[in-house]
Amino acid sequence: AGDRKIGYLALKDFNAVGKREVSSVLKSLRDRNVDGYVLDLRGNKGGVLEGALGIAGYFIGKGEPVVQVIDGAGSGNIYKATEERIVPRDKPVAVFVDKGTASSSE
Repeated sequence: AGDRKIGYLALKDFNAVGKREVSSVLKSLRDRNVDGYVLDLRGNKGGVLEGALGIAGYFIGKGEPVVQVIDGAGSGNIYKATEERIVPRDKPVAVFVDKGTASSSE
């Protein structure tokens, strides 16, 4: 197991700049044919929902449901991933969270 290559990405918030950076890093890791990915969201306070929907797409694919929001009246809205998948389906992904992980990072 010592020869496995794991791609590590720490993300502290979700915004348009972060989305572009994450895309670039994930493409680089994919091109290096890593064996798996770690997405570290510890201490991530969240951010812009659109950024989170884009980043989610890199892992699950465009159009896949990411979150459902239900208001006090019981009406719901499902938000879907907005970007194409970058991480190959056959590669494992681990997500690290802690008590500081909040908002759109959840």
